[in-house]
Amino acid sequence: MSGLNRLIVPHIFSYPESQQYLLQSFSFLNFLGKLPVFIIGIFGYLILREKYPRKLIAIVCGPLFVVLLLAFLYPAFKLPSNFIADKLFNTPHHFIAGGLFCAFALLLANWPTQLLVNKITTTVGKLSFSMYLTHFAILTYFSRLGFSNIFPKSNLASLLHFLCVVFAAAAVSFFFYKYIEKPGIALGKRLIEKSEQDVALNPNPALNTDAAL
Repeated sequence: MSGLNRLIVPHIFSYPESQQYLLQSFSFLNFLGKLPVFIIGIFGYLILREKYPRKLIAIVCGPLFVVLLLAFLYPAFKLPSNFIADKLFNTPHHFIAGGLFCAFALLLANWPTQLLVNKITTTVGKLSFSMYLTHFAILTYFSRLGFSNIFPKSNLASLLHFLCVVFAAAAVSFFFYKYIEKPGIALGKRLIEKSEQDVALNPNPALNTDAAL
């Protein structure tokens, strides 16, 4: 789907040569490009909802987590060219990350640890959707204000930059979660409940007529 998305999008949108970078970015960042990651997340949710046996989760997710972790870390190592390196491990990195964290979430849901399952991490989990929506803006403003430039190019600096983005996105997302997301969810529930009540009190006359016939 990602490859098809990159193939189709450039033919739908036209940009002058000086703005081709916009097209390249959009063909990667648009919804279709990220749809497989959403599907992975939905798949993980369905597995959790069905409450499969822990033994089955361990047998499937344990080895899968190890393989995806190796694939995720593969770019950091310069290994000889072979089928695994050229095909499996060259899958788009965000797909690998999505699968990796899905397997990790399933394992963690069945074997929680205090280090990773606590008030802080559960709060971040509640804010995660808002953080997803706002982190693009956070990164943009960090870059425009020159904040990103103070971090040198190193693994430690990248980690610090990442943590700063997480903290900033969490702070902004708390506002959106409290004043927009939660009220929106509550409004949606009320509308659904009202709609269901209306259907119960005023059933469709056409259905009753068909039943009588």
